[in-house]
Amino acid sequence: MNRPKVFKYDVALSFSSLDLEIAQVITKEFEKLNITYYEFSENETWGVNIKEETWRVYRDEAAFALLIVSKNYLKTKWTREEQEIIETVARDSGRPYVLPLRVDDTEVTSISSNVSYKVWDGNAASIALAVFQLKEKYQIQSNRDPQSPHFNSKSADVIKRYDELRKAYRDSNSTYFEKVDRIDQINIGGK
Repeated sequence: MNRPKVFKYDVALSFSSLDLEIAQVITKEFEKLNITYYEFSENETWGVNIKEETWRVYRDEAAFALLIVSKNYLKTKWTREEQEIIETVARDSGRPYVLPLRVDDTEVTSISSNVSYKVWDGNAASIALAVFQLKEKYQIQSNRDPQSPHFNSKSADVIKRYDELRKAYRDSNSTYFEKVDRIDQINIGGK
């Protein structure tokens, strides 16, 4: 069995500030699944060369890039910069990197028409579960995964919940997970 690659973030979000509410709903679901994410924060990058920081995050620290694609996405200068950076990142062959989430019918010409999109319809839990499934499928770990040697939480509850969720994922079929609207609907251990 191959050793999982450890990333600082499972996913880096790229979105227009005008779509911040969508990103926040999704990241709340990420937190329930212990999915680590990067989202730009002016407070955390004060005094930092933002372009260099963005290069480092997307190139070296994030397993996936979630693009929240909307008409706002193409209008924002910084998302165009992020998009250019994301386009240059190459990952292991056969593993997706760009995860486009379509809010409206806006197309990003730099994303191949062969790449499948998910459509936003308020389905934050299913987006989070899809990322969780990709992590499992490609054996991706972040610093917060209980199996990671870099895991820094001593919370037995976090470790137990994560292990139960991984088992539920492995024991179920993907159609079960596709029907889940909320993370707390997942039946773990017959509960």
